[in-house]
Amino acid sequence: MDYDNDIHYPDTCKLAAERGIVVNTILCGNNKDTHKIWNEIAKKAEGRYFQVEQSGSAILIDTPFDNEIADWSRRLDSTRIYYGLAGMQLQMRERAKDSETFYYKADTSAIAQRAAFNSSIAGKDNFRGSQELLGALMDGKIDLDKLSESEMPEEMKKLNDEERKAYIEKKTAEREEATARIKDLSEKRQAFIQKIMDEKKLDKKSSLEYQLFECIRSQAAKAGIKYNDVGPQM
Repeated sequence: MDYDNDIHYPDTCKLAAERGIVVNTILCGNNKDTHKIWNEIAKKAEGRYFQVEQSGSAILIDTPFDNEIADWSRRLDSTRIYYGLAGMQLQMRERAKDSETFYYKADTSAIAQRAAFNSSIAGKDNFRGSQELLGALMDGKIDLDKLSESEMPEEMKKLNDEERKAYIEKKTAEREEATARIKDLSEKRQAFIQKIMDEKKLDKKSSLEYQLFECIRSQAAKAGIKYNDVGPQM
């Protein structure tokens, strides 16, 4: 707002609203000046303003299951195989490298949350990305026998037809095992977290995660998208 050649936020908010883009604002702390501006931005962009503690109000609880979930998450990630034109395959492999970086930068509780989502029905598209071969085969979108040589994943081009089918079966079995293990461990993890929250009398509905969930759920309903009442993984 201090520069003559900048686009001021009221104009940005108006453009966003015209395009159906909702802008939500979150204030961490009690700064009165920020409260005024954040509230105005949310109103002008048809979003919601809400406030959390300076700490962020996130509930972060380490569990005995996090490391094992992270290990199975790596195995799940390793089952992704990309097909299609060379440029698309390269783009998706670069995306997969980004997720590998996540393991070195994030703590195990965040990795466990991500794994629980990616192994769920809701998270399968996020996990797969575009042009993921196993997912496309499972969904019946493509036929392996009709896939051209140029669209074949690099690691499968040197294989014959029988070897390719065996490779797909092996990767599919690995994915199913990893998904099942993550689901089982995630349920145990969530039960452990709930027990700690009950003992410490922590209110899940006051957490940042739950407030984000409720905000998105109410706004998505206007577009005909419905979420269940379970709430987010903690």
